Amino acid sequence: MRKSQPRITAISFTQLLTSPPQQSYIQMQDPTLDRSFRGHKDVITDLAFKPSMTQIASGSMDNSVMVWHFKPQMRAFRFVGHKGPVTSVDFSPSGNLLASASRDKTVRLWTPNVKGDVTVFKAHTSTVRTVRFSQDGESFLTCSDDKSIKIWSTQRAKFQYTLAGHLNWVRSARFSPDSKMVVSGGDDKSVKLWDLTSKNCVKTYFDHTGMVTSTAFHPAGTIVATASTDRSIKLFDIRTHKLIQHYHDAHVGAGPASDTKGGESAWAGGGPNSVNFGGPGGNWLISTGMDGVVKIWDLKEGHLFYTLHGHKNGPTTAAAFSPEGAFFATGGSDAQLMVWKSNFDAGVPLTADDTGGKYHFLVPINLLKMIISSIQDKSRPRHASSPHRANNAILLLCGTSSNNHCQSNS
Repeated sequence: MRKSQPRITAISFTQLLTSPPQQSYIQMQDPTLDRSFRGHKDVITDLAFKPSMTQIASGSMDNSVMVWHFKPQMRAFRFVGHKGPVTSVDFSPSGNLLASASRDKTVRLWTPNVKGDVTVFKAHTSTVRTVRFSQDGESFLTCSDDKSIKIWSTQRAKFQYTLAGHLNWVRSARFSPDSKMVVSGGDDKSVKLWDLTSKNCVKTYFDHTGMVTSTAFHPAGTIVATASTDRSIKLFDIRTHKLIQHYHDAHVGAGPASDTKGGESAWAGGGPNSVNFGGPGGNWLISTGMDGVVKIWDLKEGHLFYTLHGHKNGPTTAAAFSPEGAFFATGGSDAQLMVWKSNFDAGVPLTADDTGGKYHFLVPINLLKMIISSIQDKSRPRHASSPHRANNAILLLCGTSSNNHCQSNS
């Protein structure tokens, strides 16, 4: 290959796409920083978009919850009351409630307006790691260092039942899109799938060798993503219980060796801190990590697509997609909240001589042997890709260049 061409790092097949036959190259637009918010005094631990896209909430190690407005002329709300770091925030599907969890063992349900009316209750006997609403809005869950997951009714915050089975701290739990299942992960290195009808654990995955730091359900409800201090991100098909994608060394920065029982660190070691699905069709995964970057993964083709270097001075700790996937937000140890335009649908045609940016190359199938024989890097790519039928298919070659990340100067 000519030196002017980008190095080929991944190959996968996909079904034939509808595109003009003369269009040989598509340059994918990088995400662009839309705005940034400053107001927290310590690490941002979690983020949540309001379903109406009028607000975004953030929780922080500074014990506060902040609600930011997308209209520039409107001031942010700061909600105080927690006696310890805020570990998790989430909006109800209606947007009428904002839940926050804390190391002070409580959960608070706020009205996300200037008054900030609140209902507060002790949810667990130890740190509450996660609070999340179900998609139907009827319930919310909490998980804790007391090794339990609890389900609550949204109305009056009434306790319903406990899901018990983890042998150590439960760091993450999420409802399925149909609100019938829960996925959870924790320091026992296991990922558990719960059936809320029977209230039983129906599957336990022991594929990680480190503590599980984050879990997420795909919008289709058939796939879960997990992140671990073993530095990997894994995707499982819950219908077959098969591992379908495995990203080795997804984030490789080193962090604290372990959480201590008194005054523990927010993150337990190196690797990814959070994972969330989003974007058009839920075909993208966003992750944060101890290496201080944000990564976006193309799940249809099974490879890393973008690396963003906007945050400074330590780990990135939280990321979330907007409901429609047009935006995503990120937070980190720099106490700054950044909102980005994803630009996933903003690809533009290029000529064969243009070598800048990120590509999808559309190549006639009869050139397959010629292309493969020209690849200089013979090492096996460290990513997984679901197999597709080669009949009537095109080959997508994923190139890299020197400007394959986003840098914020704000």
